[in-house]
Order: sequence, then structure tokens, then C-alpha cells
Amino acid sequence: MNRSRLSALIPLLTLLASCSMFGVDEDAVNAPAPLPEVTKGDQLAALWSRDLGERFVSAPGALKLVSAEGKLGLAIGHSIHLIDSESGETVWQTIVDEEFSAGPGIGDGLVAAVDNNGDLLAFDLTSGEKLWQAAVKREVLTSPLVAQGKVVVRTVDGQVMAFSTDQGTMTWRFRKNVPALSLHGSSGLVLINNQEGFLTGFGSGKLVASNIISGQILWEASVSDQQGRNEIERLTDIDTTPVVMGDTLYVASYQGGIVSFSLSQRKVHWNTPVSLFQEIAVDKNQLYATDEKGRVVSLSRDKGEILWSQEGLLNRGVTAPEIHGDFIVVGDSEGYLHLLDSQSGHFVGQFDLSGSALLKPLSVGKRLYLLSEDGILQALSDTASQN
Repeated sequence: MNRSRLSALIPLLTLLASCSMFGVDEDAVNAPAPLPEVTKGDQLAALWSRDLGERFVSAPGALKLVSAEGKLGLAIGHSIHLIDSESGETVWQTIVDEEFSAGPGIGDGLVAAVDNNGDLLAFDLTSGEKLWQAAVKREVLTSPLVAQGKVVVRTVDGQVMAFSTDQGTMTWRFRKNVPALSLHGSSGLVLINNQEGFLTGFGSGKLVASNIISGQILWEASVSDQQGRNEIERLTDIDTTPVVMGDTLYVASYQGGIVSFSLSQRKVHWNTPVSLFQEIAVDKNQLYATDEKGRVVSLSRDKGEILWSQEGLLNRGVTAPEIHGDFIVVGDSEGYLHLLDSQSGHFVGQFDLSGSALLKPLSVGKRLYLLSEDGILQALSDTASQN
């Protein structure tokens, strides 16, 4: 069984073990919460909708919408697309032999993604022409990072590799040990030090900073301790993309908590026990996350105190949260979009969009972009901006 399949089973195995131990009705525990009753729903208006013609299934964080230069980049099924974000029209589409497993990453005039064969493919941002293909030869479930003339990928087995943007030649690589039992290993890569360095997390609970040009490891720090009675309880994978705000980094791990970390002092400010394996969102004062059960929570940035917790979407396959103005936006596996008030966590809007699982929404200015696993791409606009 590969790690991506294992990752989907770990929370279930943990839950089933506890249910069996205490005689709990498993069906009742896993039952999706009923659709919340929300009367308001006029905050957003539909702008356009596109059927991209391919269905797909995505591991959390693996395939995502990316915005760059007024365009939307996405890789689904056998296709990679660049879409005009204003009109929804296709700028270009390129079809490849294998389905994509991760991406895209955009930068330096390139669009990069990884397929199920473990091949890294690079396309020209303007034309969609395939420029080169390089063999990673390992499973990749996080978007490539493109910057400083490098395309950096992080594999499920703990390897980090860099390829030149001009020819796709591997320029450096390093590896960190990953526990035998871990999740899908999809911690994203994020730039630091004026784009001269980058950060990524690993299944061991370590955070590693490296130089993007040379691959030299600058420093590493443990932000999650592996404790527990068995291997499942000791899972502490960092499977979220670190978020950098000034000198402070926020990152989360499965069963390890959400951490505020000082980049200059390289020490943890606070650690709040919230178990998750999806992306977190951060604004001026608060941090937002969806935990492993579908609970949406808000924490204070300064102390890590839980400010509110919304449990109305438990077991509904809830996406990672996105900040959109005064709202927190999440999608679910039935194709519903939910708007929560960022200050209280109360439901303030609900939209039935597709009937198919939604990926994490993407907010750009006054617009919200949504991609569902049935291949429907939609754009919504704030109604206030249309008046």
C-alpha cells in the first residue's frame, strides 16, 4: 500500500480502534453532520462556470488552484490548464500521457507539475509548450516550488530535489528520514530569506530550512514530539505548508498541534493541540484551521488560544479554510460551499455548487475560485463589488 492510500486510512484506523475499545457505534461516530440550516446566502454571485472535461481524485493539498499574472493554473487528470481568471476562457491546455499527482507550481515563466510516474514536467507559462521532463522516480504529493532558476520538489519518502528551470537538469538533492509509518508527506515548500531559502516539514516532525541555490541545509528544528503508546499515536507528520508572517512561522502537524515558531530565535512560541493534515490560513490577528474531524477552529496569533470552534461540519469532508474578506470559506465533499464569520465562526452563507467534492477555495481580491473533483471550475464575486 502506498503512503497516499495509507494517509487516508490512518485517522480512520485510530478512530475505529477507540470505538472498538469503548463499544461505540462506529456508524454513528462517522456519520456526516446534517447540512447546516443557513438563511443568508447572498454574499456571493456566480460569474462563470467551466467544465474542464476530466474528473479526478485529489489527496489533500496535492492538486490545487494557483493564481499568477491574472491567470489560474491547475493540473487535473491528464491535463494542465492555464485559464483567464477574468473570463474563464482557456489560455492554453496541454494533455499528457500520465495523470498528474501534484501541482502546479508557477514561477520564472514556467508551470511545473508531477505525474503519477514520478516525472516532473515543465511548460512555458505563455504558450503551454512542454519545455522539458525530468525523472524524479518517486511519488510526489506537493506542488513544486519554482524560484531563483530552480524547480524544487519534495517526495513522499523524504527527498528534496532541485532541477534547473532552463534544461531540467538536477542540480542538488538531500534526504531526511521519514518514519516507516507516516501520512502522505505533502508538506508544501515556502520561500524565506528574500527568496534565497525555503522551508519544508517532514514526517519526523522536523522543520528544515535550506538554501534554494545550493540545497545546503541552513538549520532544522523539531516542532512536534513523537510520543504515544504505538506507531499510530506517535504519528506527527508535518503535512501542511508553513505560513510565514514577518519573523513568525505557523505550521501544523497531525496529532502534534499548531505551532508558532520564531525564525530568528528558532524556537517555539506556542503549541496548541489541534490535529490536522490540511493547510492553515492566517490573517492579521487570527489563524484558521480544519481539524481531522472537520471541525473549523480559530486561534489567536499571539498566544495560540482557541477563539471559536465550529462543529457543524463534522465528517463532511471539509476542505482547508480560505480567508475571503470578513469570511472564512470551506468546501465539503458534497459540493457545498460554507461561509463562516471570521470573528464568531457562525455560519453566514451556504451555496450548493456541484454535488462533487470541492478542493480548497482560492480567494483573489473580490473573487472566489472553486474547483470540484468532477472537473467544474467556477468563479464567484462579492455581491457588494457588483453594485
